[in-house]
Amino acid sequence: MRRIKIIKIMAIISATLVVGIGSYWQHRLTPLRKTRVAQTSIPTIFVGGDYARAFSTDGFVHRLTAAHLMTKGLVVHVRTCLESFQEYSQEG
Repeated sequence: MRRIKIIKIMAIISATLVVGIGSYWQHRLTPLRKTRVAQTSIPTIFVGGDYARAFSTDGFVHRLTAAHLMTKGLVVHVRTCLESFQEYSQEG
């Protein structure tokens, strides 16, 4: 009997946690949904800072795309001279 009670309590806590996190996530996106931006034919270029990786920028791009504030059109990967030289030296 005690085990069933513990399972029910854990289920209630888990459901409350999932609903709470979902509500908070939707609340965080509210400012993006209320923002209105005039569309133009002039592209805007987003350049990630030092050590910017997909882990740090993909969420940003995904949220703004979902809110129809941006469209990911082209991704350019910039490499350092050292990386290019190392690949060149390994080929020859």
